[in-house]
Amino acid sequence: MNNIDFIIPNKNEKLLITKSEQLGIKRLCLVYEFKDFEKRKKMISGGIKIFYGVLCNLNELGKARRMADFTLVKNPERKIIENKKPSIVFDLELGSRKDFMFQRNSGLNHILCRLLVKNKITYYINFSQILESKNKQVLLGRIIQNLRLCNKYKVKVGVGSFARKPAQMRNPQDMKSFLKLEKKKFIYPYKN
Repeated sequence: MNNIDFIIPNKNEKLLITKSEQLGIKRLCLVYEFKDFEKRKKMISGGIKIFYGVLCNLNELGKARRMADFTLVKNPERKIIENKKPSIVFDLELGSRKDFMFQRNSGLNHILCRLLVKNKITYYINFSQILESKNKQVLLGRIIQNLRLCNKYKVKVGVGSFARKPAQMRNPQDMKSFLKLEKKKFIYPYKN
């Protein structure tokens, strides 16, 4: 699943594919909601290999697995990760929950990490969410914490643009370098 970008088209597939070609993306997954998946257009592009994904919930996951290359679940509950086994989970760090005193409430913990590894589920970072976020510092803190947990428990991690518009798409190298953010040593301005 590396080197593949995920986009969520809204009847603008051709524009998104053209932008992908300009950015040098070689593999692209068009993600549709379950109800819209049957109405999708079969897209053909000479330079890009096209895959299809379904954004679904608990009840739709079984059928979606038979229909598409990838099944994606946004901010899933534990029982989905444990029993239904989608291909990809993303946006775990979203939510209106408050952070704890010494750690972020990032939506991921050691139990979920072990389930992700056991069920061969990949955790993806939604790059468009970062671009559009009004509270970037909290979101980035939660993502960094999730990346640290994923590194510790050897969870497969990816980053995708999840773009709905061509302006949200980014160069694949830029998104890959974002994954290295967690490994940087941060220098804090205040010493204890």
